[in-house]
Amino acid sequence: RGAPSGDDGLPLVPVHVFGVSGDLIPLLVYLGVDSFDSSTYVQQSRTRAYYHPVLRRFVHLSALRDTHLSLGEICSCPHCENISVSLLNSMLVENNEGASYAPTQTGEYKSRYYAIVALHNLYWERQMLSETVDATKRGVLEEYLALHAASNPRLLTVMRHAAALKGDRALGVALEKAAFRKGSQARLPELTVQMPETAKSRPTISMRF
Repeated sequence: RGAPSGDDGLPLVPVHVFGVSGDLIPLLVYLGVDSFDSSTYVQQSRTRAYYHPVLRRFVHLSALRDTHLSLGEICSCPHCENISVSLLNSMLVENNEGASYAPTQTGEYKSRYYAIVALHNLYWERQMLSETVDATKRGVLEEYLALHAASNPRLLTVMRHAAALKGDRALGVALEKAAFRKGSQARLPELTVQMPETAKSRPTISMRF
């Protein structure tokens, strides 16, 4: 609210948001944010929060044990290939005889398993950013926002507030329609996305549109 805005309601000066990313990336673009930085993808991995690419929200890894044997059944990213859901959960909760820096029973360090989840989460943040940029260029950002939020009640509520704040009735209507869609349908039809090369792990990310 404090930044000078033009007739379209977007800020006239560059706006940077600290510490926010994840599934809020499309919303940041909609609100006119120019850049952001965050270590969300790492922080989420520390609590075993895994971005589910079908449900389009974070789920706890333990919730996947009864439904999937491998992360590759859920995700096509290079970090999830041939990764056992059961083994990953076990390694992340292993006591390591009280020393977090000691090797696990597989001989690997816990950091390797945390990195798998963190890099997976980062991969999908980059995918989400690519989708958002593409939707913006095509002039269908509002439709994409509605579909993106369809499977996530928390995100849907946030999007409704954003639409009300900007007086965007079209987005408000689209969100109400999207509320009745299933999570597996929350994808923009015929969205053209060119994925960037797989990123190396970093403590933070910074992207500018």
